[in-house]
Parts: sequence; structure tokens; C-alpha cells
Amino acid sequence: MLKKILCPLLFVILAEIYVLPDTARKEILRYDAYIESVVSSLPEIQANGINLLFQENALKRAKSLSDINLNIAGNRSSTAQYSESVSTKSFDYTNTELGAALTKKFTTTGTVVGVRGGYSRTGYEGIYPPPPGTGGPFDSHLYSSYAGINLKQPLLHNFLGKVDRYTEKDAEMRVDVEKVRLIESNKLTLNAYKKLYFGWILAMKKIQNSRISIANAQTQLNQIRRNYQAGLIEEDDYQKALAALLDYQQQLESNTIELNNIEHYLSLYVDSFVSQPSDEDFDAFFNKSNEFDYAFVDFSQTSYANMLKLTVDRLAYSKGVFENKSLPELNVMGGYTRKNLTPDSSERFSNFNENDWRIGFEFIYNIGNNLSEAELNDIKIQLRSLDYEKNIAENNYKKNLSNISNSAKGTKELLKQKTAYLAALQKQLAAERRKYGQGRLNLSYVIITENQISATNTAIVTLKYQLIGNYVDYMDAIQ
Repeated sequence: MLKKILCPLLFVILAEIYVLPDTARKEILRYDAYIESVVSSLPEIQANGINLLFQENALKRAKSLSDINLNIAGNRSSTAQYSESVSTKSFDYTNTELGAALTKKFTTTGTVVGVRGGYSRTGYEGIYPPPPGTGGPFDSHLYSSYAGINLKQPLLHNFLGKVDRYTEKDAEMRVDVEKVRLIESNKLTLNAYKKLYFGWILAMKKIQNSRISIANAQTQLNQIRRNYQAGLIEEDDYQKALAALLDYQQQLESNTIELNNIEHYLSLYVDSFVSQPSDEDFDAFFNKSNEFDYAFVDFSQTSYANMLKLTVDRLAYSKGVFENKSLPELNVMGGYTRKNLTPDSSERFSNFNENDWRIGFEFIYNIGNNLSEAELNDIKIQLRSLDYEKNIAENNYKKNLSNISNSAKGTKELLKQKTAYLAALQKQLAAERRKYGQGRLNLSYVIITENQISATNTAIVTLKYQLIGNYVDYMDAIQ
């Protein structure tokens, strides 16, 4: 009776020693919190976003074409004038000018508009000898003010601002492409870390299986030792049980090294030494992956296909712009100015009674036009290259999705077989233990079956991990 009480008690104590200590003190780190922590601290994720910052800054720089240009200038000059003998100064010629201009390019039409205004004062000071009847040296000044507008409109090259708009529009499209590329880059970067969370759990489950096997083997060894000491069994049974225990301990050490490697690797991004992953998340992802049908999704619905489409759209737009850019320049220009000219300083800003105007055109053409043709050919070559890239990417996508689907189906079937095999082994072990207790079976059969059960438990949890990996890969592939 005492033996019947002590054996289960010993098993509970060993289970406490081998299974519980490493997990009881740790906090649970859920999958979503884990991914959030990795994203916030992983330098690769931060580096992936640099190109987007460059493109957004390029867009800001491209918008500068529509900036209003303000130009203010002024000067004051004085020039001494001499008589024909050069020995006597006749007068000082003075000039004061102040002007301002605003210029803006309207990229929607290609029109350049400029408005300007200014004031000038010219004078002859200290005229000598004085004119007859003036009584001595005197000053004479003229005042002039003006305000005007200038226009320039392209009719062929850059018609309706097609070339002007290109820089900003191209930058906007590059930003859109880079946003999708960032999603794709982050997805590829995080894929391994998503699966590593479940690999972390797998390593812990392997350790747990090893410890349970060690606890069972230790209990069995203790019983066999007593029987051996009592002369009821041969020494080889004792050595076989001891060898089985040592083998499980070696497996535990190997699994512990694997877990330590994972925890040290993840410690850069999460508190892996004071927390542990969630078995609930493992089970939830396994259930999803086991119930999922892994149906085929068309390549056009993926983010990579969207990135290629946006790139093709950008190049197609560029092609139209460069076709226009190869045309000769034909610009019409015009200007209108109102001004006054008066010796009376009190009227220098009034009576704008003088009108100036001009109208004209300019025609510019690069004979040969090699640069524009080369730029247009670059676009055509890039479009052809993207078409090849799309075909290659689509073929790789189909092969990858097919491999994932086949792997998932095979893993599901293998899981069913392993689960049935485990149930059979457990029944077999129960029967073998009865026979061994009755002296009708060699201990080696019991040990072999126990080893098979331990290996099958590890194989089942490994297959679950592989199926979760299939699910993660599939979801990343179709997004």
C-alpha cells in the first residue's frame, strides 16, 4: 500500500522539478505585443522606411517649381562729368533706382507670369557754369515710376504645363510606389520573426516533453533499481533503463541550448528572459492553419503586383511627358507697362500716362534631339524590363503558393497519422508494461515504445509548428 502511494507522489514531485520551474516565474508575452515590440525596435524596419522619407522629401522639393519668386533690387550711383578741358568738373550725374518683381510659374498651364514695379530718380547736380540768368549752380532731376506685367506661354514643348507638372507628379507617384514597397519590405523582414515566436514555443514544448520523459524514466529506473537490488531482474534491464534516462537528459540539454539561443537572439527586441510566449496563441494559430483551405489567390491582388502596377503607371506617364519633351519649343510672350516721367517730385507716383507694350514669340529646337530621344528610349526599356519582372514574379508567386499549399496539405495528413500512431503507441505501452510486470516481456520493448512515444510527441508539436509556418507564409504571400 505504501508503494502505491509513494510512486504517484514521486512522479508529481519529479514533474514539479522538471516541468514547472522555468515557466512559473515568467510573464506571458502575447503574439500581438511581441510583434509590436519587434517592429518598434528592429533596426531593419527603421531602415526600410528611409527610402520613403527620401521620396517624400523629393516630393517637397518638386513642389518648389510653383513657388513665387520675389526679387527686390536697388542702387544709388553718382558720376562726375567734366568739361572738354577735363580740368573743370561741370556737374555730377546721379541715379537712384528701386524695383521689385514677383514671378510665378503655373504648372497647370505652363504659363509664367511676372509683375514688376519700380521707381527711379536721375539728376544733374551742381551744373557749372550755370545757365544764363540762373544766378549760380543749380540742380535738375527727373522722376520715373512704372508698373507692369509679363507673360510667357508654351504652345508645343511643355504645352499646358505637361513638362512642368512632371517633376511633381513623378515624385507623387514615386511616393505611392515606395509606400507599397515599404509594406512589402516589412513583410519580408517580419516573416522570420513571426515564425520565430512559434519556434520559441516549439523549443519550450520540446523541453517540456523531454522533462516529462525524464520524470517517467526516473520513476521507472527507481522501480527497476529496487527490483535489481532484490535480485528479481537481471543487471541488463537496469542498464537499459539507465541508458534511456541518460538519452532523455541529452535531449533535454540539446533542447535547452536551442531555447537559450532563441531567447538570447530575441532579447534584443523583447524581454525574453523574463517573459514567455503564449500557448494560447500557438493553439489559436494552429487551429486557424489546420482549418484553412489555402486556396489559390490571383497574383494581381498582392501588394507586390500593386507595386509593379504603380511603377508601370509611373513609367507610362513619364513616356507621355518625354514624348512632349522631344517637341521643339514654341513660346509666345507679351508684356505691358504703365509709367510716368516728370521733373516734379510731387507727381512721381501719379499720372501713369505712358504705355509700353510688347508681343513676340520664340522658337527653339535642338537639331538631332539626341538627349530627348535617349531619355524616351530609357523609359521604353524600363517598361519592357518591368514586363519581364512581372512575369518572373508571377511565376515565382504561383510556384511558392503551390508549394505552401502542398506542404500544408501534406502536414495535415501527417499530423492525423502521427496522432493515430501516438494513440496506438500509448495502448501498446500499457500492454507492454503489464507483460513486463508479469515477467512475460523484455524491458527493452518497453523502453523502445517509450522512446517512440517521446519522439512522436515531439514530432506532432513540430508538425504543428510547420503548419503554422505554412499559414504565416501563405498570408504574407497573398497580401
